[in-house]
Amino acid sequence: YDSVMDDRKNGVHRPGQRSSGYRRYGGSAYGGSAYSGGTNYSYVDYRQVRSFIQRGDLSSAENMLNSVEEISRNAEWYFLKGTICYQRGWLNDAYNYIVRATQMDPANREYLTALEQMNRQRSGYMYSSPRSGEDSLCDFCTGLCILDSCCECAGGDCVPCC
Repeated sequence: YDSVMDDRKNGVHRPGQRSSGYRRYGGSAYGGSAYSGGTNYSYVDYRQVRSFIQRGDLSSAENMLNSVEEISRNAEWYFLKGTICYQRGWLNDAYNYIVRATQMDPANREYLTALEQMNRQRSGYMYSSPRSGEDSLCDFCTGLCILDSCCECAGGDCVPCC
């Protein structure tokens, strides 16, 4: 366990690992700090792809992903491709890629969370974080003030002290 966790932390890929920082598929090693646009390297640095996505450089991220042969595409590849599609607003494609990633690695919490969020959005429910008791009380008071204002405009008074 410690060895596997150290490998993941350091981006080392060993045969048989499912989702690490690198993915082997033939040719020479890729480990540079920037993507050069070539397709003759053997490792796709998924951390670098994530970095491109975070910086908003979706084209470079997608070019790196598209250079991976189809047979070598793992769950991380599908997740990152779905993330790119999502950020571009291609929600159906994004959903399909995220579903595929989740099917390939159903124990991955990051993939499951993304899929759950997309399912909520597809059903019309936009997720917000759980509300605390203070937020609920604040919402109640705000609603009461608005109700009182509306009643006063109509000639009534909902809250006599205000």
